[in-house]
Amino acid sequence: MERVKEKRCQTRHGGEMTRRPNTVASTDQRGYRIVEAAEYMGVTPWFVEVKIRSGELPALKLCRHYTILKQDMDAFLDRHRAALLDKHRSMSMLKASKSESRSAKP
Repeated sequence: MERVKEKRCQTRHGGEMTRRPNTVASTDQRGYRIVEAAEYMGVTPWFVEVKIRSGELPALKLCRHYTILKQDMDAFLDRHRAALLDKHRSMSMLKASKSESRSAKP
């Protein structure tokens, strides 16, 4: 695995900080931070944080940072995919029944 080059930056208060460039989280990783989890799931970091705070997405709070396990993200995505598919099926059935009732009217 290649080492990511870090940049030294100045904060607006004159202090120094280390900034790592944006990197996509590797798939062999077990725990992800919020930004990495958002990239993995294809959503925004805000969405991930809201779901953690609501309890829908389990996460560990280590020090001051949340860590989300890969298995929990996969389970969350599977639940939401199933719910979304059920919603689309019911919507398509509703549209089909409406179109049938329209075509039956003289």
